[in-house]
Amino acid sequence: MMKKVKPEGFFFIKGLQKAYHWLLNFSQHTQRNLVILISGFSVTLLGLLLVILAEFFFGQSIKQEILALIGVALIVIGLTAAAIGYFCLSVLGLVRYILYKPNKSKPTSTPQPPPSKKDSP
Repeated sequence: MMKKVKPEGFFFIKGLQKAYHWLLNFSQHTQRNLVILISGFSVTLLGLLLVILAEFFFGQSIKQEILALIGVALIVIGLTAAAIGYFCLSVLGLVRYILYKPNKSKPTSTPQPPPSKKDSP
């Protein structure tokens, strides 16, 4: 006999739940996501530079085609990395904020009264 599993929202499949928690954890590291975004942009520019160099500095040869192919591959890798970084910064940040709103409970420490003015004239 199989046990009945109670579904919890859309995450009744264990793999989806793990992926969901991994994405939320990934979205919390803003500095890392910004580094991914900027490095993806840099790799894209490097690929674009290789394509331009292949076009203008090499004649019709196999070197030109290989260099252009490497440049196009770098453009695709850079755009993918930049898209992942941007997605994690914007969309996952909004999802995390919507799902986990900050607590507006009472403060953890009690406020201290202002010092008394015993020495004042």
